[in-house]
Amino acid sequence: MITEVAIRRFKNVEQITLPMERINLLIGANNSGKSSVLQAIQFAVSVAQTMKEQGGEWRSGKMELSFPPDRLVYSPLRDTASLRFNRAFSEGYAGIDVVFTGTAPRAALPQPPEASAPSPP
Repeated sequence: MITEVAIRRFKNVEQITLPMERINLLIGANNSGKSSVLQAIQFAVSVAQTMKEQGGEWRSGKMELSFPPDRLVYSPLRDTASLRFNRAFSEGYAGIDVVFTGTAPRAALPQPPEASAPSPP
């Protein structure tokens, strides 16, 4: 289960770390970043899905593969450059960061066969 999501430099979200539970609610005023948080999560998942489709592999915590934005499975905006923090692009810009922390689901263990009850006489 994902226990935490950290988002940096996505749209108007400079940095936020959200603890996650089984059910999560985002509550806030208009234009406070609720949709941006959801879009950042969906965008990160889309990048991972696209990387997998393109045959990329994680090595030392990095994905060593690039592809054009039009290959993304999903993007909240056509102009992916607009997803940068405050739409700013300066020398040394580090890019968007979305980090998921948690544990992988446990594989279901095979259950022993049920003992058959003796049939009634």
